Parts: sequence; structure tokens; C-alpha cells
Amino acid sequence: MEYLTAAQLKGAQKAQCLVVETEKHIMNFETGSVSMFRTSRDLDVRVTALFDGRRGDISLNGSAAGGLDAAMAELEASAASAEADPAWDIAPFRPPEQRERAVPGPAPETMHARIKEFYTEAKRLYPGLNFLLAWLSFTSEIKCLRNSNGLAAESACGVYELALVFCTKAAGKTSTFNHFVGSSKDLGRPLLDWGGLDRLLRESGEHAAARSLSEKFVGEIVVSPECLWDFFRYIFNDCLKDGRVISGTSIYRDKLDCPIAHRELSVRSLPSSPELATGYSLTKDGFMARDLTLIENGVLKSFILSSYAAGKTGLPYVSNDGECYVIEPGRKSFSELIRNVERGLLVTRFSGAEPNEKGDFSGIAKNSFYIEGGKILFPVSETMISGNIPRMLQEISGISKERVNSGYSIYPWIACAGITVSGK
Repeated sequence: MEYLTAAQLKGAQKAQCLVVETEKHIMNFETGSVSMFRTSRDLDVRVTALFDGRRGDISLNGSAAGGLDAAMAELEASAASAEADPAWDIAPFRPPEQRERAVPGPAPETMHARIKEFYTEAKRLYPGLNFLLAWLSFTSEIKCLRNSNGLAAESACGVYELALVFCTKAAGKTSTFNHFVGSSKDLGRPLLDWGGLDRLLRESGEHAAARSLSEKFVGEIVVSPECLWDFFRYIFNDCLKDGRVISGTSIYRDKLDCPIAHRELSVRSLPSSPELATGYSLTKDGFMARDLTLIENGVLKSFILSSYAAGKTGLPYVSNDGECYVIEPGRKSFSELIRNVERGLLVTRFSGAEPNEKGDFSGIAKNSFYIEGGKILFPVSETMISGNIPRMLQEISGISKERVNSGYSIYPWIACAGITVSGK
């Protein structure tokens, strides 16, 4: 490509270029009928080059505004302002490997039919339901990567996505809003069957009668599949990825092959899984993506490092960008998890500040339910919870057999002890 040739003419010893072409088709339907159908197209170009160990990196939308010369001047300036670091590199040459996902859509007529079917059925089942935001989209993405090592790789994918923000009005009261985002490879199923959507819509109606708690106690929480990422992202994004691993501030920096969680917990990143609607075949570094075990029976098996971070720390490079997380099912049913809780909450949504470096957190459990004596008694409003996320992993008291596939991940319900619950 011309960017690679231009970078090398400017003196770059190595150069790499990634072009991403994205097309998105969106149907909005907050009031039941499609209010807007729009299509957007984006072309993004990212050029990386190494000048005597200094890394230059630029991102361009479409083509460079001032032409190729202006782009190369920006690339040189980016490298000149960086420090030389021998850990920087680009992906090596490898024979072509095809792992493209089919891009079947979009199918506007089917999208419209599924929207009409969903809205009609949802309003029939849950009459007080109101949508603040509702859209169904199809996105196709084509990636093309070339570099000066002779590497040529391409990937293509297409996925449907449903996004909703909703609340329910009943008996003169309105529930707090909740949201849903799910994806699918096709439109073969009714939208109401995607992920845990039907359950979330039903719970929204129940939350119109939410009550406040007046006490403070230490108990258990059962975290729903939709809410798990609010806690696990601290582990995966903060503790296992580049920044804190390189700096040495990750609490798991020296815990590889050591137990960090209850022995029942096993977590994998599966970008090639046929069960997930989303996925990827190329990492951000240009390597072919591989499935990865992060935690096996409570033992930390891998970090999620870029090739740079691996070179910087001496830890293995795993050819995986994270995401596409799958948690293995547990041995108890969801009803058993609830029956084993003496006092606590079923947490469906969490709103709080980012955890500190040690993983301490505090925030509001929203769209949640009070549990006592092994029974879900009533929905709660504005109830604070606080605890420590690494300790939560160690104090897991159960993982459900049932799991929810959102298209992005597959998560069960997980019960954890030692959480402080504070009512008003």
C-alpha cells in the first residue's frame, strides 16, 4: 500500500497499515413503527512505523486531509516525540490464513418484520412498557492489514445488534430505566428471545413498586449475567492488560499459575467461538486471534497482553485482545443460588465510580431485588453496595448452571459473600 511505501521512503525500518471499512444500517423504533432508517459508512486507516526504535502512529478517517505528504509528516512527528524502545515491533510474516465470517446482511424487510413482531408482543405482555431508545442495526466490517514484513491479512464480519433503554409505568408509578444490548449473527429468532431480554422487561414492571431498605448489613449478592461485566471489567481491563502489568501495579502481576478465585470459576476469551455473534480473527497487533483460557478452576492462567507489553515484561504473548468472554457453568441452578442466600440482593444493574487500584468499589444497586431467607421478597430502590472485587472472586458461594448468551459473552449468575448493603 502507498502508506507503507511512503513510510519506508521517509526512513522507517518497519511499517504496518490497517484499513477498516465499516457500514452500519440502523432502524429506530421507539414508538413501535420505524421512525428512521439510516446508513453510515466509515473508512479508517491506521499507520504504524518504527524509526530507529521510535514508534510513530497515526489514525486517519477516510484519506489524509492534506494528502499523503501531510500524513507522513504527522507520522514522523509522532515518532520524533516518542522514546526509543526495543519492545516495539510489528507482526511477522506468515502464510495467508482464512478465518473470515460470512457477511449475509443487511435484510431490511426482515429487520422491519422482527421489530413489528417484537414491539407488538412486548406491549401485549408488559402493557406499561415504554422505550426511551430502541434500535436494531446491522454492521459489516472488513479489515485489511499489510506490513513491511510481507504480511497480508484480511477479515470480514457482520452482526445484528439490538439496543434498548426502557422503563415501565404502573399504578401511577414509574420504574427506574434499564437497558439491553444484544447481538446475533442472523434474524432467525424473535428479538424477545435474545439474551435475557424477556426477563429484563418483566422485571421492569415489577420495579415500578420498588421499596427502599432502611438497614445496613453484610450479606450476599447474586449478580445477574447482565451486570457481571460491571465487576469483571476491573479484573480483565485493569489487572490483566498492558498498563498495570507493565507498571507492576496490577494486584495479579506475580500471580500467574496461582489461585485468585474460587475453584469453581473458569473464564475464557473465545473470539473464534461459533456460539458468539461477535468475535474477531485479527488482533490489534495484526496476529491471528487465538482462544485463551484466563482463569481455570480459580487459577490465573494468562494475562491479556499486546506484543509490546509481552516484550516489555518478558511474559508470554497470547495473540488475543480479550472480549468474547465465556464463563463456564456452575453446579447449582439459579433457584438454588437464591435459596442459599440468608440475606442479600439480586443485582441486575450497578451504577458506581471506577474501583480503586486494589479493587474497592461502592455504588448503587439498581433494578435489583431484596433476598431474605432464601426468597426474593421485593424490588429495592437506591440501595448502596460496597466491597472488594478480588475478594468477591475468592468468596464466590455459587455459580449457576443457567447462562445467558448476549452475543458478546456467555455469563451465568454468580453469588458472592461479604458485601456491605446499605439502605437509606
